[in-house]
Amino acid sequence: MKMLTIHSKCRNALWIHLLSLIGMIAICNHTYGQKVYGKSDVWLLLLNGVEIMDQWSVGNELHLRYDDGFRDKEQLLIRPFVNYKASEQVVLSAGYTYIKTYPYGKYPLPADKPEHNVWEQITLKHSLGKASVSHRYRMEQRFLSTYNPVNEDYDFSRTSHSNRFRYRLTLKYPIGRQFFLQVFDEFWIKSDNHLLNASFDRNWMYVGIGRKFGYGLTLQLAYLHQNTRVDTEKYERHPTAQLTMQYDLKLN
Repeated sequence: MKMLTIHSKCRNALWIHLLSLIGMIAICNHTYGQKVYGKSDVWLLLLNGVEIMDQWSVGNELHLRYDDGFRDKEQLLIRPFVNYKASEQVVLSAGYTYIKTYPYGKYPLPADKPEHNVWEQITLKHSLGKASVSHRYRMEQRFLSTYNPVNEDYDFSRTSHSNRFRYRLTLKYPIGRQFFLQVFDEFWIKSDNHLLNASFDRNWMYVGIGRKFGYGLTLQLAYLHQNTRVDTEKYERHPTAQLTMQYDLKLN
């Protein structure tokens, strides 16, 4: 009886999250005459994890992102991190991200723009029937290079500091022994360095199918739809094909 009550509470919480996200996405998708642009993207991801103890693991993400198919380089991301598994339902993480954004699209940057950020996150996990559900909450402290018109480049010796909050709701459903379906929605909110003036930054909607190959190797092919607020006048929307390869090891 107790397990049924817990399961019912998890299911109700999931529906509350889903309805809240749908409401926020519907509001954000009304751009009220603002300029909307963007082409199809292709993103390639290499994810690695190494479990060094029962509770501790480290890993890295490598993202290669292209705009207009493979025509233009969009971004390079390198993201090392460390995880602490407090329990089967709670994982605490911290990491660093290096991002290089290239000039691309209808309104390209004047030069390659680097960004450094550090982040902390908590992931809460539970099951819903055969599906596994996770709620990921991440806080990023961003250090963005400012543009120097004298040498027409971005100079990291002069930076601006801001913050960004990200929430991702993920559902993963097994299909047989080797395949699985994964969907998620991630909502981003940005703010200034004092955690004030919060506003919508972007939303990602993802549907993918993956296969487990054994020995810690997983491949996943997915469709990702990006809706990004560039400024008060412009939005970028990109239908994106994403290929992810993940390889995990255990040393303990």
